Amino acid sequence: MLLLRRLAVVIPLLGFLLLTGCRTYGGYGSEEATYTQMQEANRRFSDQLERAKTDLETLRQAADTNEALQPLAQRFADMVHTHEELLGEHEEMVASMSADDSYRALHSAYGTLITEARLMRKQYNRVVNNVQATVRGTALHPEEQPAQSAYYIAPLEYAQAENRQPLTMQDALRGAAR
Repeated sequence: MLLLRRLAVVIPLLGFLLLTGCRTYGGYGSEEATYTQMQEANRRFSDQLERAKTDLETLRQAADTNEALQPLAQRFADMVHTHEELLGEHEEMVASMSADDSYRALHSAYGTLITEARLMRKQYNRVVNNVQATVRGTALHPEEQPAQSAYYIAPLEYAQAENRQPLTMQDALRGAAR
């Protein structure tokens, strides 16, 4: 009997929440903050491009004297070109929006910006690690490369516990350890 009374209260409450589209995220004046974060993410992506251009010149100079680095220099140049195109798209996206847009639209666009920036950063880091392996003479030939998976599971605390700085192009070209 007690269970029936509780269900009589809970079921209409759940139905009300479902019908009203109750949401417990964003909105409520956070649109301006989200738009500001989008602009900041775009600025960081632009800064990342400038660092990548500097690293590309450094890598090209090293590739002039080390033939094994030439394919990596070409790969890095292709990535810089892709980065420039993405930055243009990001700038257009941010320019086409404002703090007056809906939270959902801003949040979706912001998610796109930071996801693409993170993917570019991972690609740069992969090439820099390959440069280091090539300089050290520990690089695997393409047929020896293990299958790469874009998906892996790590505990939430792992990234924070590790907290390593990414390898710089200069350190990679010296063959330095992290």
